[in-house]
Amino acid sequence: MDREHIIYLLNGWVNQTLTRPELDELTRLLADDANRGAVMSAGAEIFDATKDAPEFQDRLLPYLEKALMTDLARANNGTAESQASARLSGSRRSFNFKYAAAAIVLLCFGAYFYFKQPSLQKTPQPLEMPVAEEDKLPGSTMATLVLSNGKEIELTDQPRQTIVDEGLIIHNDGGALSYPESEVVVYNTMRTPNGGQYKLTLADGTQVWLNAASSITYPTSFSGDTREVSITGEAYFEVVRDPARPFRVKTYMEEVTVMGTAFNVNSYRDEKGVKISLLNGAVRVNNMKLKPGESYVEGKIGPANLSQDLAWRNGVFNFHRVKLPDVMRQIARWYDVDIRYKGNVENIELGGEIGRNLTLKQLLSGLQDTDVQ
Repeated sequence: MDREHIIYLLNGWVNQTLTRPELDELTRLLADDANRGAVMSAGAEIFDATKDAPEFQDRLLPYLEKALMTDLARANNGTAESQASARLSGSRRSFNFKYAAAAIVLLCFGAYFYFKQPSLQKTPQPLEMPVAEEDKLPGSTMATLVLSNGKEIELTDQPRQTIVDEGLIIHNDGGALSYPESEVVVYNTMRTPNGGQYKLTLADGTQVWLNAASSITYPTSFSGDTREVSITGEAYFEVVRDPARPFRVKTYMEEVTVMGTAFNVNSYRDEKGVKISLLNGAVRVNNMKLKPGESYVEGKIGPANLSQDLAWRNGVFNFHRVKLPDVMRQIARWYDVDIRYKGNVENIELGGEIGRNLTLKQLLSGLQDTDVQ
């Protein structure tokens, strides 16, 4: 089984984005002696928890069974539960407990974090802990919509908000703004502050997720031969395919042209140039073409680290082999804080993943080690 596909299935499971057939496939892989080790190693690579294996031995497989059975029951109205349970129940003896220990930590204790090692992409559940006065909450779902007449509308995750611009009815529901098909062509801008993120569905059905401190300007309807938007900051796109009307994203430096695809654009001005990472489909940056799994950075195309480039979309920070100043710029945008240093930090490198839903104090506690306070 291809390791990239296994990682895709695991990431989809923990982020609850798998289709029914994909859920079935993951269950079969876990129940299959030939593939189980590959599945667990994909999620627990380098994580050395063998000394804790006896403690987790009796807890891992029951947890996996319960979690997968719950998911399958939802997808299958309960009909798959007994079959999948039977497939998994005979696997306890041959299970590799190094990976078992790692997986139980990764899957059950979402807020657990380790440095100097990569981990499975996972969105931890919020910790039910009081927020101290000197602490700070993480970012949330919020943005500002600027209408064609300059009027500004604050957007939140409240349900069923209706906005009108030049007779066009725009819907905001649960943290997602959407535009209907229309002949009204005016320009709107959505912008997120530090500590904000938001989802947008354009008139053609293209979906856009804005990261913190970002903006997108777009028409309320695409009437010409192309579909063009411009962004600042960072955005993830899932573009509806339309061969007759290519989709173009303009940044302060580069222009991205696609027909229909999923990709991430990082164009913060305080980062090292514009970075475009392609998940699937095809993208042309200026006159250079990207293939799935590739990224464009400063005029060059190379392999992308998609788990890192798309971590923010999956609710985590991925700091594996990232320099401390680069880490702190992400933290500053998400928690809306200013960063100051004492001493030389340029060569300090971190690793691992941690949830974006922790308080600032919890996050900094996880970052701190003998080299960093």
